[in-house]
Amino acid sequence: MTGTQTGAFKGFPATGQQITWRDMVVSQFMNDLIKEEWVSTDLAERLLLSRKS
Repeated sequence: MTGTQTGAFKGFPATGQQITWRDMVVSQFMNDLIKEEWVSTDLAERLLLSRKS
C-alpha cells in the first residue's frame, strides 16, 4: 500500500512524506466464512524509517 502521512498515527507525528508498506493476510475458512485471520505488516518499520529521512 502507498499513502502520504498527513496526520499523527500511533505516536508518530505527520511527516508529509509518501510511504509504502506491505501487509500479508492469511485467512482460515470454514463453511465459506472466515474463521480466523493473521496479519503481518511492516508499517511500523516504514514509519520509523520515514522519521530518519
